[in-house]
Amino acid sequence: MQHKINEQLQQSLTLKAVVDGDIIPIETVADAIFSERMIGDGYGIIPKSSVIYSPVDGMISEVAITKHAYYIELDSGYKILIHIGENTVLLNGEGFSTQVEKGDHIAVGEQLGNVDLEFLKEKGYDVTISVIFLFDKSLSLEVKTYPQADATAMDTIACQVTYQKAETLN
Repeated sequence: MQHKINEQLQQSLTLKAVVDGDIIPIETVADAIFSERMIGDGYGIIPKSSVIYSPVDGMISEVAITKHAYYIELDSGYKILIHIGENTVLLNGEGFSTQVEKGDHIAVGEQLGNVDLEFLKEKGYDVTISVIFLFDKSLSLEVKTYPQADATAMDTIACQVTYQKAETLN
């Protein structure tokens, strides 16, 4: 089965920093699931503030019970994952609070939750946040990251995502 790309179906999305901090290329994130692009592509950010914001309009399709991860579904059906820290699932929600729940419709810049960065650091956790545009088997995806120190949440552009669904040729 062959796939054809239709340039007219191409969509572009600008993602701003979800938190104040240092934007880094995804390949430099410590967690291999993200740095090796196993589930998607995006950017990392080393947070300098505790409030996490939504980079997109969409619907919360999942909030991890441990409050360390958010899945946001775009109107196009594709999903973005915001994952706070490495192995922070082991904290069972300690150090995290959330302002949203599954099924909530959210807008760009809306607060998702908070993280106690000092608590995570004291416990020895890497606090880097990964913002990932999740892969879809029929998706053509290109991500351009804009690394920058001292990014401002919801102001500084972190990356540009260009994506489109490949059409199957019969």
